[in-house]
Formats: sequence, structure tokens, C-alpha cells
Amino acid sequence: MRLLSLLLFPFSILYAFILFLRRKLYALGFLSSYDSSLPVISVGNLSTGGTGKTPFSEWLIRYLLALGKKPAYLSRGYGRETKGLLGVNPLKGDAAQFGDEALQVALKFPTIEVVVSENRKVGLQYLEQKGGIDVVILDDAFQHVKVKRDLDLVMVDAQRMPDEDFVLPMGSLREGRQSLKKADLIVLNKLAVGENPASKIKRLAAYNRHVLAIKPVFQTAYHFSGEALPAIDKAGVSLIAFAGLGNNRHFFQMLKENGWTLEESLSFRDHYSYSEKDIERLISLAGKKVGKRELLIATTEKDYMRLKNYRGLHSAELQKWIYFPVEVEWLSGKDNFIQLLNEHVMS
Repeated sequence: MRLLSLLLFPFSILYAFILFLRRKLYALGFLSSYDSSLPVISVGNLSTGGTGKTPFSEWLIRYLLALGKKPAYLSRGYGRETKGLLGVNPLKGDAAQFGDEALQVALKFPTIEVVVSENRKVGLQYLEQKGGIDVVILDDAFQHVKVKRDLDLVMVDAQRMPDEDFVLPMGSLREGRQSLKKADLIVLNKLAVGENPASKIKRLAAYNRHVLAIKPVFQTAYHFSGEALPAIDKAGVSLIAFAGLGNNRHFFQMLKENGWTLEESLSFRDHYSYSEKDIERLISLAGKKVGKRELLIATTEKDYMRLKNYRGLHSAELQKWIYFPVEVEWLSGKDNFIQLLNEHVMS
């Protein structure tokens, strides 16, 4: 492994330099960025996924709606099988057409415009022409300097700190950690249970003076049939857990921290498209007996988006499949964030 890292190191240096040069060309005006007439909030990553962008975007949408604002959500629709600009309508398509994250947002917030477009400029122009929109939440766009942002935030996974990581392909960083200085703020997420965020906030403060901390919290679990999971005795239940996220380990850890027993935990790549063979394997695992314990198949809300229209599960099986929605809980810096939001977007 050490030998592989040494072999990849020169490529990481080259990749980091190319991205640094690209940002510099935009900053100096040699390349131009599109400036939307709408306020734009970018919710991005420095690393390759798994930082909790979607739950934070959903919190932001709720907050803006509560203020009487009319937000829109623009994503490239990563993982979809389609191309071009599409308005997300859950009644007329699924995750294969729109992408799992955009579909999830559209289902939760049916009153807002949710759009997917790999060309963010085209997506913004569409929303400008649409009218009746106050602010755009731009998903996963920290490296997308082709469009200007009024508030540029970066999500950081506390279990994969940038100062312990390297640029691709040696590590998981999309660009050098010094780029964090270009963000308006950093949002630290996914701290371990009982972990004090202070030390990691201090480390990130070396790159940016605005560092906030949140954590993901499970909400009521749901059966795939759509019914809420009733209160049950967890001591009598084991889970076959599976996930296709950027950080599956954290989901499995959250289940354990919430008192669930994991009989099996299966990891798939981010935005994985599940096959009939995968489903049959999970059903087979759930059919095994573990003493007198009941077995349920558990996954994330994002994975549910990719499976919700799967027709191979009969009603009895649907009751054994559950998913866990997640919402954001603030640990520190909420007032600071709202102040920055007011200064950059609301004024």
C-alpha cells in the first residue's frame, strides 16, 4: 500500500497543480464565471462525497421556506442515466432519470423548483427565466468555478480530515486543502459520538475563520411500503444493513449508536445502481434465522430513492425493508451561519 501511494504521489501533485492553475485563471479573469441574477448558495465538498451535503441542503431549504423565501435546488443529477436539463417531477420519473439526491429533495419539498443539469450555467439561466425564485441552492459545486456564488460553503467529514488526506488519486481530496481558504465557511460533520468538535474546528480554522459543526440525526424510520416503523424492542431485532454512499461506515456506526444490532453490513459504491441479483442476495440474508431475533433489511433514504420503484418485492417483503431519513442537528456556529447568510444572500 505504501508503494502504491509513492507511485501515485507525482500524479496527485500534478492534479493539484492543474486545479490550482485553473482557479488562478478564473481569479485573474483569463477565464470567465457566469454571474447569475439570482443569489446562489453552493453546498460543496473538498473530498469525494460522503460529507452530508443533502441533509444540510434540506435544512437550508426548510429555513428559507420558514422565512417566506422561494428557494430552488440545482444539481447535476449525479448517477442518473439521462443527460441535459430536466425539471424533477417525482410523478414522472425516478432516480435513474433525475439522480437520487435531486429526487429525494423534490419528494420532501414539492413546492420548490428542483432541477438537474450537468451544465450549471444552463440550469441557472432556466431558473432565472422561470421566475418566482429568491435563491438557488447549488449542489456539489465548490470546484465548479464556472459560475459565481454568493455564499460558498464546504462540508467536511470529521472522520476524513483534509489535513490527513491527499489529492486524488493518492487520496480522496478533489483539490489541495489550501482551497478551503476560498470558501466562505466550512461545515464540520459526522463527529464520533461524544467527540468534542473543538480540536477539529481549530485544525480547520487554519484554513478558514468560519468553521461550524453539525451532526446527522436519524428521524423516524419507514418501511418501503411507506408506513412509519412503529416503536419496537430493538433487543429482539437484527438488521441486514446496506448502503451505497460516499461513507458507508458512518451509516453503519450510526445504526449501532442508536441501539441496533447489525447481523450483516454490505457496502456498495456511491450512487450504486442495485441489480436484481443484489436484491435477491439481501432477501436471502434476511431469510436466515438468528435465534429468536427478527431480521429487517435497513438502508439509507438516498438508497431507498434508487429502490422505491423496484417491482420485485411483494407486500410482505416490503414490511421487512426499512430506511432511515436523516436531519441536521447544530453543534456550534448556527448563529454565525445565519449572520453570513443574511450578509451574503438576504441583503
